[in-house]
Amino acid sequence: MERGHRQLNRHRLRCHKMKYNMKNIDLSILGKDPDLSASIKLHIEPHAPISMVSELPGSYYKALLYPDKHILCGLFENVLGWHFSRKDREIITKEIKNIRKKTKKGYIPPTIRSIFIPLLSDFFELDSVRIVSTDSPFFYNDLWKRAFRRKDAGKIHFGGTQNIDYTLVMDKFRFMCENERTLETEEKTDQKEEKFLRENIDRISFFYTTPTNREYLFFEGNYECVIKMDPQLVDLLSKTLPQQNMGYLGNSEGWVTLYLEEKS
Repeated sequence: MERGHRQLNRHRLRCHKMKYNMKNIDLSILGKDPDLSASIKLHIEPHAPISMVSELPGSYYKALLYPDKHILCGLFENVLGWHFSRKDREIITKEIKNIRKKTKKGYIPPTIRSIFIPLLSDFFELDSVRIVSTDSPFFYNDLWKRAFRRKDAGKIHFGGTQNIDYTLVMDKFRFMCENERTLETEEKTDQKEEKFLRENIDRISFFYTTPTNREYLFFEGNYECVIKMDPQLVDLLSKTLPQQNMGYLGNSEGWVTLYLEEKS
């Protein structure tokens, strides 16, 4: 196992040298077989409406009532400061597979539902979760500002970008006025807008936004989760939470506070 720990630590150093400005992160837990011998009770207190989805649909985001394992994994890694890119997560996952294939339990790749690749998914199991609240939880729909990036989406990107370089303001205004005067076909206008976007991409916001229907959940109270967990992960969380016990469930608007209670 020590060899596996060293390999993962080397990856940590590579990340630091390449582009990350972060504290020294201990990834040694990923080089060992999971041991779910500890039992904890986790209290999660939402401070805002939350929207946890099990998949990424195109037009409507249906919210879950309870967090599942995938969502809790994102919460744990966020609190621990594991803010790795997808590319680095793929590298780490490959290293874990190479290390753990020589052990008794081997390695089962995590289920990937979105761009997030979980690293801690086999180090805990969610036994039960319930809502502790004096009021009944309720769902409601709202518009969520969704960010996109497509080089070929001339009209969509052009119209969905609020922030542009000030040097482009007059150019864009003149361009739009010219389009209105010429009364060209919609296809021809789309082509012009796409060309304008390509030629001025360095002065236009990298992302464009579009409103998307999304369901949110609100309640006053907390989630109470009973979890089987690897003792080393319990130790990592126990050391982190006194200094940093805030994270988010679902999207980045769903801020929550975590309280960990070890069961006897």
